[in-house]
Formats: sequence, C-alpha cells, structure tokens
Amino acid sequence: MNSLFNQQTSPFGPAVSPFGVNNAMPPFAVSSPTCACHTVVANGRTLLDVHERSIRTACDRTDAAQQAGASISWQGGAASMFRQRLNDCVSDARSTAEAARQTRRLAWQAGA
Repeated sequence: MNSLFNQQTSPFGPAVSPFGVNNAMPPFAVSSPTCACHTVVANGRTLLDVHERSIRTACDRTDAAQQAGASISWQGGAASMFRQRLNDCVSDARSTAEAARQTRRLAWQAGA
C-alpha cells in the first residue's frame, strides 16, 4: 500500500521547489531560473521604466506648452489665469516626474 503514495513513482514526476534545484533554497540574492518571483520583479521593473519615461515625456511637453503660452501676446485676467494654470500644470508634472524617478530608484535597489 505504501508504494501507491511513493513520490518517486508518481505519474506527475518528483515534486519541484520553485526556489531552486533539488528542493534546496538558493542563497539570498542568487537568481534561480525556476523561481517565478524573479520574473515578476523584472516585469515590474520594466513596467516602471516604461511609465517613468512616459511621465518624463509628458513633463517635457508641459514645459513646452508653458513656454509657448508665455510667448502669446495676450493681456488681461483670462491671460493671467491661463498662464497660472499652465504654471500649475508644470509644477504638478515636475512633482509627478520626481515621484516616478524615486519609485523607479526604489524598485532597482538591491533586495527590491
């Protein structure tokens, strides 16, 4: 009866650990090709890189819009409000770009 439960004869093969070869835990910070965690982390870092570049591009475009708005020959309350809103957008864009840069840096630190 014990032979029915023997993992050596399982039709599914031997149990394999996602952490390394022969069910042994690899040393800290050693990559194992069978560990899904490393793939998830790499994919997350790639996604952060893509979004950070996108945010920097949007920030650059916001700066360009502010510069173009400043060169418009326009006076009055509406012009002042328009320029102030562009300034606010630039400030928000720069804050967002800095937050994205910090988030990316954290994701790429060792152990993240």
